[in-house]
Amino acid sequence: MKPFLKLFGLIAASCWMGACSGGLYASNGSGNPVVLKDGDAGKWVRIRLTDPLSIELLSNPTTGFLWKIAAIDDTMIRLDDQETYIPDRVPPGIVGSGGKTVFPFRLLRPGRTEIVFEYRRPFEKKPEPEKRIVFQLEIGDVEQ
Repeated sequence: MKPFLKLFGLIAASCWMGACSGGLYASNGSGNPVVLKDGDAGKWVRIRLTDPLSIELLSNPTTGFLWKIAAIDDTMIRLDDQETYIPDRVPPGIVGSGGKTVFPFRLLRPGRTEIVFEYRRPFEKKPEPEKRIVFQLEIGDVEQ
């Protein structure tokens, strides 16, 4: 019974110190890009300033819909290169299949920021996008 109480105490202490705060620690320290996907939106993600960041969003440009950055604090983060569409692998002759759009980012300084993406048809004048997704980043110093 005592080992169980010790384990419970460690878990409770970890949660009290913020490890269970609902945030996701995505930093990998390996130099490989940290990749965030649709399911990571809406949660605070902690990442090191030196980690390359890539955001991959499911998309299907054959329908006319495109992901675009609607809001970004360019003093904290910037698009490192143009976004790239990568189609899903499908058998020959299949048309209209989806894929993902990949946005590579460079982190510029520590702090908290959000990146807002909108999925819309650029030729339509609708005020509301088909989808809106927000990634919340907590960028930390290298020592973090």
